Amino acid sequence: EEMAAALAEGVRHYDHPEGVVLMVVQPNEGNRFDQRGLEEQLLQRHGVVTLRRTLEQVAEEGEIREGHLWLGAQVAAVTYYRAAYAPQDLASEAARKGRERLEASATIQCPSLAMQLAGMKKVQQVLGRPEVLSRFLTEGVEAVQSTFAGLYALDEEIQWEGRWRNVREVAAQHPDTFVLKPQREGGGNNFFGAALPGKLKELTPEDTRSYILMERLHPQPHTATLVVERQAETRSCVSEYGFYGTCLAEGITLHRSEFAGTLVRTKGATVDEGGVSAGYACLNSLMLEGESHQNL
Repeated sequence: EEMAAALAEGVRHYDHPEGVVLMVVQPNEGNRFDQRGLEEQLLQRHGVVTLRRTLEQVAEEGEIREGHLWLGAQVAAVTYYRAAYAPQDLASEAARKGRERLEASATIQCPSLAMQLAGMKKVQQVLGRPEVLSRFLTEGVEAVQSTFAGLYALDEEIQWEGRWRNVREVAAQHPDTFVLKPQREGGGNNFFGAALPGKLKELTPEDTRSYILMERLHPQPHTATLVVERQAETRSCVSEYGFYGTCLAEGITLHRSEFAGTLVRTKGATVDEGGVSAGYACLNSLMLEGESHQNL
């Protein structure tokens, strides 16, 4: 509900009588059920129409007039990207043209290109440095940084067993201590454990700029029952807890900043990747128990 409300507020701020939400999707989209839920919320609760288009369709149908991106008789007031995160989404010339057309228009983008880049691993690596983090925080830099996992460029030197060593060399010798991550938004495409030394060896000097090494986290396992296709299996698992938020801003003016719900994913303790749609994890919910529950 909150995500739909934020998209609808974006349409209102755009303030065009023909304004709609443009949802950019992949061809033959399979992960569509929550997308359809958002469409329903937008229409029933806010009276906002949603158009579903691929980047190729935006290139073919879209026309910029007086800064507005027109798709037929409607204007893309807000563009909500459910595609354009993976290289294959921009593999064709038509797809790239569609993204360029969106960037050239006045549509409110969710996420904006700058926000999308902020999710990249290289940006996260740089943001983890105290001198960079202090640009955004007036106090508590050390306390915040203490919660970060280590993030390193492949040619970086780190303190290891009392001396300075190249992090790439250390990771090759201790592959369970690090994760190799590409310059990609989101999860997947990572290299763990036994696969890590071989991947490090085959990277060219040009390739190394596209990856970072991250200190591997080892969460506390717990027992859970996973249910897939009506089959239940109780096993040792780990869980990941995340939360959603919405933000609508114009320059430094903040119009909306709201909490939008949580997500818990649970997977087998020995499974490296964690995507639900990819088949690695199951949706879960929190259960508070014991002393921590009493304190709440």
